[in-house]
Amino acid sequence: MEDNLELKDGNIWILEDIKKVLQQVYDHYRAVKNSNEYLRKENERLKSEAYKDEELSKMKERYDKMKSAYYKGFPISEEEDKKIQEWIKLQIEKYPCDTGAIGGRFRYEFIGTSIGVIGTVIDGFTNDKFNFQSP
Repeated sequence: MEDNLELKDGNIWILEDIKKVLQQVYDHYRAVKNSNEYLRKENERLKSEAYKDEELSKMKERYDKMKSAYYKGFPISEEEDKKIQEWIKLQIEKYPCDTGAIGGRFRYEFIGTSIGVIGTVIDGFTNDKFNFQSP
């Protein structure tokens, strides 16, 4: 015979059902407690100095890249920029000329393709071209 619990409002509960409901409440309590503990630890980690320093370092690196691209006026990787500057230096050594007060001897052209951007530096004095790939 099952144990029953009769409540004042006349409802009857079977004790096995009460045990199941209490177990569900307890299981939910444990899940919420574990979740809160995880979130508390994560919050502490986010507030830690090491994390802040790491994030600030990453942000500064991204900022420096953006600033470098901004000063050039268009995105060119450091590696490609070195190649371009070497080519320009060789062009000036091979074909010295007076380019006026503001320079203007070299111009850049960019062509968008389905796989990226192709850039070209053109020597206005010789019409020689140097192709590079922009990020």
